[in-house]
Amino acid sequence: MSVLRSKEDTVSKFQESVKSASTFLRLSPAIVDSEAREVWFSFSVVFEAVADTVEVSVYPYLSVNEEKPNAEFSSPQRVLDEYFPSACRAEGVIWTSTLISDKGLPSNPEISGGGARCQQYLEEHLLNSEYLPAMLEGVFVEASYLEIWY
Repeated sequence: MSVLRSKEDTVSKFQESVKSASTFLRLSPAIVDSEAREVWFSFSVVFEAVADTVEVSVYPYLSVNEEKPNAEFSSPQRVLDEYFPSACRAEGVIWTSTLISDKGLPSNPEISGGGARCQQYLEEHLLNSEYLPAMLEGVFVEASYLEIWY
């Protein structure tokens, strides 16, 4: 007897796997003032079936509905800290987007999810965090920094 699962169940299992695996993902790709720094950064993994194999590509930014991701772009990075506002602990999944200038300065945070108190704390935190700007073909550029809080 086979078990049929809905698409939603499959997506939910995938999301839980990614969440579990990424909880302890820490890299030090950034150098700030000649010192290696741990940062949060976005990346995309693209699975593509080619003949009888599956090719897996990793891109240094969050790619959504792109036909061909740009390997010459890397998204902004937020310098790692352990802060998570207590007002947000029971708020579920919260999506944030912050515009980061080509100098690494944050502005215009947008927060989806969480209560008013949580959103206020996150906005203050995002605006007071340290960022490394995005790069396109070796040049710093303005771009949005996306982060999921859970």
